[in-house]
Formats: sequence, structure tokens, C-alpha cells
Amino acid sequence: GATIALVGEAPGKQEDEQGRPFVGPAGKLLDKLLEEVGISVTVWRDNVVHCRPPNNAIREYPDAVYRCPSLWLLPGLDAMPNLRVIVAMGATAGILFFPGKRAGEMATLARKLPNGKVVVGSYHPAYALRGGEAARESIVASLRRAAHYNILLGGGPTDRGY
Repeated sequence: GATIALVGEAPGKQEDEQGRPFVGPAGKLLDKLLEEVGISVTVWRDNVVHCRPPNNAIREYPDAVYRCPSLWLLPGLDAMPNLRVIVAMGATAGILFFPGKRAGEMATLARKLPNGKVVVGSYHPAYALRGGEAARESIVASLRRAAHYNILLGGGPTDRGY
């Protein structure tokens, strides 16, 4: 099973059409960044909200961000026996794990959950498509931290993450 979970905010157009997270332009960038970092372990991909909001404007629907994850995302992550690290990609995912923090601060944070899993904050790859090299480098740093925690929490030689 997956040892690292990548959690985004909500489906974009391609994700909504295909029913899978991170398959659009941001997902293609994420694949490149995972390859660059060398994360080759099984990675679970999911979103805080499963339905694409009108005009892709998730911030206009704050109830969805607070209600949906407790119904399926958080219990699903807890039920994954091999999961060690969760990467909260973007502010919407980050507020679940780093309440009261701003996106730029979340992208530098990590914290251990009561269940022993570690959450690493990160910018969302869609932001890197707009935000340039600094945002891209920040995501790479977050993915490197995730790989590091994966090893610390029991990843073996074939499960190193890089």
C-alpha cells in the first residue's frame, strides 16, 4: 500500500472528467517533481473535496472544505496501514492540518499527528505553474522532506522515496 499520500484541494477540469486527482497540468508537473526528487514509492493521490466547484472556486464554498474531509478523507487516511507521510498540497489541504497558518508558512512546516503519521506542508503544483521557479523549488523541498520522514518512520531500502 501507499506510504505517502498527496492531498490537494479539489478536482480541476481534467480531474473531474476522469474521476482521478492530479491528472491535469498541475498533476503532470507533480509527476515531474516526484521523479526529480526520486520518490518511487507507492503514492496515494486525493483531494480535500471530490466534486469540482463551480468555476473551480473552492474558497467560495468553505462548508465543503470543513464537512467533506471528515466524512471520507481523514478516515480513509487513518485506515491506510502503510501510510507514513501526508503531503498537504496547497492552502485548502493545509488548513486541515495547519489551522491558522498562511500558505507560505504551511509550505515550510511539518507536524506529527496523534496516529504517528507526519504531515508535510507544500504549495500546490498549480501554484508553481503560475508562481515560477521559487514555488517549484519550494514544492521540491517539501517532497524531499516527505521522503526523509518516510525513511525515518520505517521505510526500508526499497521504500526510500529517493
